[in-house]
Formats: sequence, structure tokens, C-alpha cells
Amino acid sequence: MHAVLRPGRVVRLVNLSSGGALIEGRRPLRPGARVYLQLSTDRGSAGRDAQILRCAVASLSGTEGVHYHGALKFDEQWERVWEEFTRCGYAIPESNTSGEACSGHAIPT
Repeated sequence: MHAVLRPGRVVRLVNLSSGGALIEGRRPLRPGARVYLQLSTDRGSAGRDAQILRCAVASLSGTEGVHYHGALKFDEQWERVWEEFTRCGYAIPESNTSGEACSGHAIPT
């Protein structure tokens, strides 16, 4: 699953629910700002308008720089799309200490 915060910022999806999302990116987000989160898989894409509730530094690294976590609240519940993404058991990547990509746990149905 790929996540993009429009107009084109690639972000990492940390957590997703029908009411909002927690994302991670390299740029700070301004609380109160309006954004559009688009999620894509090999089966298609869908998006939702959202408001940024808060933003905090998630990690600092001499090699990776600063990473931020942003909490988004969707304008409308996203239950049907949430069900579509979770029905297939898409894997959500786990974080690890080495910073390399690793396999994740399937979202429970």
C-alpha cells in the first residue's frame, strides 16, 4: 500500500482507521491545515479529505534526518474503503532498528 499526501508528498502509513490516519513523512505538517490523503494498491486507489490534528518529531538521525508523525482526521468516515483494504489482508510494514524494509503483519479481518 502506498500513501501520498496531495499535492504529491509521499508518506508512510503508520496506522489507519475509518476516522483517521497516522502518517510519517520528512516534512512537518501544520495543525489545522486541510489535506487529501490518497492510498493506492495494485487493485486501485482511493482518497479522503482530512484535517491535520497534530504533528510531532518521530525520529532524529544523523543519516536519515528528521521524520515527523502527523495525525489526520478524515472529514467523513471511511468505513467502506477501510473494509475493502482490510478484506484482502494487506501487509502493513513493521518498523525495525536497521531502517530496512521488512515484512509486516496482515491487518486482521
